[in-house]
Amino acid sequence: MARARAIRLTGCGVLTLVLVAAAAGCGGSGNDSGSSAGTTTTSSAAATPLDGWASGFCQAVASWQSTVKKTKAKIDTSQADFNTASQAIYSGSQALLGSLNGLGTPPAPASTQAQDTINTLSTNLKQESGNIQATLATKVSTQSDVNQASAQVRASIAKMNASISKAVADLKALPDSEGWKKSFQQAPACKLVANG
Repeated sequence: MARARAIRLTGCGVLTLVLVAAAAGCGGSGNDSGSSAGTTTTSSAAATPLDGWASGFCQAVASWQSTVKKTKAKIDTSQADFNTASQAIYSGSQALLGSLNGLGTPPAPASTQAQDTINTLSTNLKQESGNIQATLATKVSTQSDVNQASAQVRASIAKMNASISKAVADLKALPDSEGWKKSFQQAPACKLVANG
């Protein structure tokens, strides 16, 4: 509980409310976090809290990227496909934000710089998710409208991918004593998203 209060006092912006709830999860057993991740329980005995954090992050990103890959190809096929695909991408983006927020603050020895990187990523993802929502709210009635709106959604997706890649690269570039590079290398989900 003392840790939750300390986290609250740091004023981590958007993440503050979920950090309090996440602190309880971080203090639990590795089996608790492994049960939600589903694929990271085999090496829980040797895994560090940061390994679990990195794995959760990469699984959330991989899930979002999978949604985007499935839907992006048909986003400009027709008005109906645009609406369906864009809504799926927006929902996936909201799920990614929720997962990132739910991870809370990275465990020690993660530095303030690491948290700043994550906060910046969260801000960028939230902005682009909002842009996708705004595009969905516009009236799309002709194929030209569909093409234009699809281009806007694709631009937001590209920016989100770029923000994720930059965040991973920045975290991996932090001192080895923080353990980010090792954690990203060890988590199976991170092999798909953290190779930058």
